[in-house]
Formats: sequence, C-alpha cells, structure tokens
Amino acid sequence: MKKILLIDDNFHSEKKGAPLFSMEREFLKNSGYNVYTISFNFNNLRTDIDEEKDFFVKIKNNFFLNKVAKFFGSKEIEYQIKTIIDEIKPDIIHNHLISKYPISVFKALPTDIPIIQTLHGPNFFCPTSWGNLKKDSSFCSLGISSKCMTSGCIPFWQYPLQYNLFSEIPELLKKITLFHCPSKNIQKVAHSFGFSNTEIVPLGLRKNFTNIKLFKRKQSNKILFIGSLHPVKGLDYLLLAMQNIIIKNPQVQLLIAGKGSYETKYKEKVLELKIEKNVQFLGFVDSTKIIDLFQSVDLTVVPSIWSEQFGMIGPESLACGTPVVGSDIGGIPEWLKDKENGLLVKPRDINGLETKISFLLGNPELLHRYGKNGYEFINKYHTYEGYRKNLLRMIENARKNTN
Repeated sequence: MKKILLIDDNFHSEKKGAPLFSMEREFLKNSGYNVYTISFNFNNLRTDIDEEKDFFVKIKNNFFLNKVAKFFGSKEIEYQIKTIIDEIKPDIIHNHLISKYPISVFKALPTDIPIIQTLHGPNFFCPTSWGNLKKDSSFCSLGISSKCMTSGCIPFWQYPLQYNLFSEIPELLKKITLFHCPSKNIQKVAHSFGFSNTEIVPLGLRKNFTNIKLFKRKQSNKILFIGSLHPVKGLDYLLLAMQNIIIKNPQVQLLIAGKGSYETKYKEKVLELKIEKNVQFLGFVDSTKIIDLFQSVDLTVVPSIWSEQFGMIGPESLACGTPVVGSDIGGIPEWLKDKENGLLVKPRDINGLETKISFLLGNPELLHRYGKNGYEFINKYHTYEGYRKNLLRMIENARKNTN
C-alpha cells in the first residue's frame, strides 16, 4: 500500500486544523493510501487521533527557545522529524502550513522521494507571513529587505532574525518537487522567486456545501463576518464603515462569528463607536450551524487586508446562495466576480465598504441575482468532488514523475 506523509503545524488541532486536512485524509484513504501525519500542536486535539499514524513533534515549553528554533532552526526538532520519516518510509510527502519551524522541517526532508508543498499564503516569501500589509495595502515585492521595516511590517529589532530565516528558506525550498498553488496569485509569487515547478489546483469546499437546497428568502438586513478576530482580516475597517451604514439603514445588524486574541479590543471598539445595538458577537460557531448562519443573512463581508490565496468563507457563503462583498486582493478576485456574485472593494477602503454594502442592502433583486450566480459558480468550479479528483491527480503525477 502506498504511504503518504502529511505535515502541518496544526493538523491535529480541533479548532486550528483546516477542513482541507480532513478532506485530503479522506480522499487519500479511499484511494488506497496509507496516511501518516506530523504536527506540532498538542492543544484542543481532534477526536480521531491514531497513535500509530499521527505523530507529534515534541517542543520545549519555552517561548524564547521556540522563537530561536523558528528563526535559526533546531537540531532537536530536525532529528525528531527525520526519525519519524525513517520509521514511516513514505512514498511521498505533502506539506501544508509550515510556519512554526520551517528550517527544521525542510532540513529534515529527504531528497529521494517526491515532496509537494501547498502554498496557503506567502509565508515563505514574506516576514509577516501575510503579504501586502503595508499601510495602503499596495503591491509588495515581498522578500526580506529594509522595506519590511520602513513600511511598518516588522519592528527594527526583528529584522536580523527574519533576515536569517529568509536567507535560508530559498535554498531549502529547492527540495520541493511541486508547489501546489490554490490560486493564480500565489503562483505568480512563487514564479517571481524562481520556483516554476508549480501547479494550480483551486480548493474545493466540504461535501455538505455541495448543491445546498436554496429557498426564497425575505430580506433580513443582516450582514455577516466570519473569521479569526485579528487585524489582517480587516474587521477594523468594517466596524468603521458600520457607522455610516447604520445611518442609512438603522435596522442593519452585523453578525461577527469567530474568536481571536483581538476579541476584547473589537468589543471595546464597538462601544467606542456607539454601534453596540447593531453588532452581535456570536463567538465560535460550530460547523454544523454554519450553513444556517449563511442563509440567515443578506450578504457576507470579507474585508481582508492580507493576500488571502483562496479563503474558504467567501466561497462557502456563495455555495449557500449568499453574495459577498470582499477585498480586491490576493486570490479573492478569482472566485468573487465583481458585479456577478458580489462586489469587490479596495482593501482598507472604509467608504467603499459602506457604499457597496449599503447599495446591495438597498437592492433586494440584485442580492438575489448575485446569490444565484454565486451558487452556480461554486457548484461548477469549486466542488468537493472536483477538488478530490484534481488533488489526487496532482499527487499521483508527482509520485509517478519522480520515480
């Protein structure tokens, strides 16, 4: 039986582990693969951990030492990963998010088997791991240089650490057989750094987001934000836009679903802006309730200020027949077709958010048309089954072409 090893920072975390992991694991098992995993996360573990196939790299309970390991590598972590790989003897390795200890992971990888690296974002090419975080969200050539400090993306004291990390990464990435790019945007980034061994395989949604039953809705005057409560998601700008949206439509409600380290600050911001009557914090919403939530609102807002390479929230919303207002950045325009299934807005554009959200709320027929178009688009291009076929084909081709 063919063996595949999946490596990711948070595979085994119930809350941080991406749905894509569960999907890929299912695809591979059903296709005759023996699936093994490596993760660094010990908190909020999934309930389906297999002690014989799911491995954890032990890390020190010391913030300083772990940061040193991130920027300079760790022989101990590298040795653990090598030992696990030697024990498994996989036929192929597929890396996902590798941001905690990239130097150690890549040094531990063998050179005699195919290795696929999914680029979930520009974390190998940008010290912030986000890209485009300059104050105006303008284009950034990425890489490490003095611009990272002058643009305010990283503090001066951090520059030597980041410089060491990003000086080593390009050479280590030469071990990669194939870069899986979920969007054209991230493929362009990889090519700009000299990595032409890429393949675009757009992500697909979970099985329960395929051919969802739609129904005729009454306008709810509700808009939805789902995501980590972190500044890169652009919630700051949406809250500021809400002030004027409420003036035009006092009945409007913003539902905020998600948790994060900035939750308290955002709740304080809502009080400061005096919009607490029109904003609800829902906390973490269980996956079984997400579809109902999408179908209870008029539109979803994705106001990201970082270069999201795909982003699952917007496509999931479209799969439920709910249109999206989203940032014209990263891979978002590849599924959010302006004036077809929603509206694009420049990142950080408070007036743009207010104008376009208010416009759609005032046009029920357009909301319905955009929702219908989005539903049809997702069920044509980003289905569970389509992603399964494309992902398995990519993995099989990488394995065969290397043998």
